This record gives sequence, C-alpha cells and structure tokens, in this order.
Amino acid sequence: MRPAPRLALLRALVWAGVVVGVYWSAVRTTSGQRFDDRLEERLRDETSVVVAQVVRPGVLVLLGLVVAGLCVVAWRAGRQRLVLVVGVALLVTVVVSPLLRDVLLVRPDLAGDGDVRNSLPSTHMAFGTALALGVVRLRSCAPSRGTDRGVRGRPGGVAGLGLSDAGTRAALAVALVVEAVSNVMAFAHRPSDTVAGVAVAAASWSVVWAAAGRWVVDGAAGTVVGTSGAAPGSRPAP
Repeated sequence: MRPAPRLALLRALVWAGVVVGVYWSAVRTTSGQRFDDRLEERLRDETSVVVAQVVRPGVLVLLGLVVAGLCVVAWRAGRQRLVLVVGVALLVTVVVSPLLRDVLLVRPDLAGDGDVRNSLPSTHMAFGTALALGVVRLRSCAPSRGTDRGVRGRPGGVAGLGLSDAGTRAALAVALVVEAVSNVMAFAHRPSDTVAGVAVAAASWSVVWAAAGRWVVDGAAGTVVGTSGAAPGSRPAP
C-alpha cells in the first residue's frame, strides 16, 4: 500500500491541533492549570522519585537500542531510505519540542502558585514517542526474511521482534505510559506536558512521512526487484 501524503498531512494537522488544544486548556486557563496541578499531586510520590529518575531515561535507552538494532538490520537489507527517514523524524522531533517549550510557548501564573516556567511539551516524552513510532515504521516497511513480495514486515523477519504487530504496539504503549508517569513522578513535568509531547512527536512523524513516505516505499520496491533477480516489468517464472 503506497503512502498517502495528504492523509499524512491531515494527521499532522490533527496532532498539531491536539498540541494547541492541550496548551490552551492546561496552560492558558485558570481551571486548566489548577486541574493539571491537582493531577500532578496525585501522581507524584516522593518515596518513588529515585526510581522514577532511573526509569525516565531508562525507557528512552531501551527504545533507542531497539530502534538502533532495527535500523542496522534494515540498512543491511537495503532499506537505507527508511533508516534515513527514521533519523530525520527523530531529529525533527528533538528540534521542534524544545523550540515550542523554551521559545514559542509561555506560561502565565493563572493558578496563583508563582510558577511561570513553561514545561510543555515534554521533550523526553516526545523523543520516546518518536522512537516508538520508529519501531512501528521499521516493522511495517521492512520485508520479512525469505520473501521478495511486498514490503510488509512479519515477526522474525527483518522487522521482527519476536512479537506480532499487535504485541509490539501493546508493548510500546506500555513503555510510553511508564515514561509518562515517570516524567511526572520524577518532578520533571506536569501531566499535560506528557500528552503534548506525544502529540508533537506524532505531528513531526506525520510531516516527515508525508514528505518522504513514497520515496521510502519506492526504494524498498526497487530493492525487492533487485534481490529477486527479475527485471522490472518481467513476468515471474512459473
């Protein structure tokens, strides 16, 4: 199935709208700031701060190792374009997130707590989400071992992690939930920051895929033809 740039751009707009909506409701309104603070107090536990401070970077390291491994295997399988796009998506995410947090967005003191330091979006959460999306993309676009038909990944092949697609997505979802909770428990971010971080990563990935998705799939198709030993347009041997 070929990528649809317009659909990817639509997704980017939707996720950008989520960022705006979370920022406006949680940062630019008094009720939003107070609700965020109350939720933050419920999630924070001073006895678990040390654990959270270890888990917070640990999840990113684990996801990074998985992505790195998949990229190495995909590169060796001739999927260089896919690996490059994954790298670009990660780079865009880590540039856009701090740009929003430190330069473009401000936090007025509406709740009366004297805290005007804007921490939305969470770059840790954005990068973790971008890594998770990279795993999903590497699995979905890399071919499985022993087949030259299509570019759909299967467990155990180039994109395999020993899990089904559903199992991989479930594991990634759990990892992101753990990352989000640890960000709050480690006194690093408010709950709304983590939600915005997810949205920033999803929007960044959507923009990158809209621009380069067809290029990636065309490159994968060319690799499949090359490795199968058949010329483009030729009929398969009986």
